[in-house]
Amino acid sequence: MNIHRLELPSITGMKTVNSYLIEGSGLTLVDAGEGTEASYQVLIQSLSELGFELNDIDELVITHAHVDHIGGAGRISQEHNVKVRVSDRVLPWTQGVREKWGGRVSVIKNTLSSLLPQSLFQVSEAMYKEMQESMLKIWFDIPQENIETFDILQPHIEINGEQWKMIYAPGHSSTQNCFYHEASAQLLSADMILKITPTPVMESTLTDPNKRAKGILEMLESYKLFDDIPLNTVYPGHYNAISNAHDVITDQIARIHHRKEQTFQSIKSGKSNIVEVYNEVYKGKIHLPAFNMLIGYLDLLEDEGRIEYCYNGEFNEIRILD
Repeated sequence: MNIHRLELPSITGMKTVNSYLIEGSGLTLVDAGEGTEASYQVLIQSLSELGFELNDIDELVITHAHVDHIGGAGRISQEHNVKVRVSDRVLPWTQGVREKWGGRVSVIKNTLSSLLPQSLFQVSEAMYKEMQESMLKIWFDIPQENIETFDILQPHIEINGEQWKMIYAPGHSSTQNCFYHEASAQLLSADMILKITPTPVMESTLTDPNKRAKGILEMLESYKLFDDIPLNTVYPGHYNAISNAHDVITDQIARIHHRKEQTFQSIKSGKSNIVEVYNEVYKGKIHLPAFNMLIGYLDLLEDEGRIEYCYNGEFNEIRILD
């Protein structure tokens, strides 16, 4: 079995995203990149350099329902008649993406309206709307007849005749699944294990479409799933393969808790709302992933019983609990 990293261009802040070609008894592509012409052409060229073309692909497996991993799957499947395997939690995102994103936008708007003054809420709402429209231009539906669904909680999945352990790892995304080849201790980690801290996106819980999931708490729990398994090589959703995965996990967890404490000290010094805290922790730099991370740090502090929110008539103020 050979695993080839195919680095595709991305319009996101990550700049590139990885697709992986698993070469064994057949050819499996893991993740599809975005639905841009640039991504499609680089994918074709990358396969050509390995001696293959898209028509040779037996199946496409999707790790999670984010545009940079699934956006190009529709075109690949339709034009080359490729079977696309997705989990039951990714399935709703394979068709009617605009409608699905409408639900996520509602959660984002409700969260921001409770945390931001009205003037800033309007600005942030416009930024998220612009991001949404850009994303929907590069995320295409997958032909229903080419979709094969698997249970995200099933213990194993067969890829090219090999057994891979399924590891459901929410936090960055409630749809995220990692694939672990136990015999070789190789892991396709999606956006769970990266050389930078994954961002917990704002999305609803699985049980209540109107309630925001505390993704960073789920992420910390997901990291524990990899504590006791050997990891020789980790193939992440972005950037190069990782050979010291346990060290990377330890560093990421430490960084999250360091930032959490930095956030707490900012509140303790007198910063009483998320805007003031953000400006101190991130020096006022406008960066949507950083804002999502800050919400995560506040979620951790609230979960630990160290802060609470108090509505002041316009938005939530943050108070330290004695």
